[in-house]
Amino acid sequence: MFTFTACWTEFLIAVTLNSADAYGTIPVGMALFGDQYDVPYGTIFAAATVSVLPIACSCSSSAKPSSPA
Repeated sequence: MFTFTACWTEFLIAVTLNSADAYGTIPVGMALFGDQYDVPYGTIFAAATVSVLPIACSCSSSAKPSSPA
């Protein structure tokens, strides 16, 4: 799950190769929330939680249930 999340949210490639804001990825959008002197940590943490939920739900739904021993 962690490897998939890291590959899915590759920041440097998305910043370098995308020239239009409409095609930016979630981490690029989250980087644009703050400005030079203000970092809205609450907004960034909320966006990170919302962005991880679909990945966590898909991984948990595709995982095999453990059988009792």
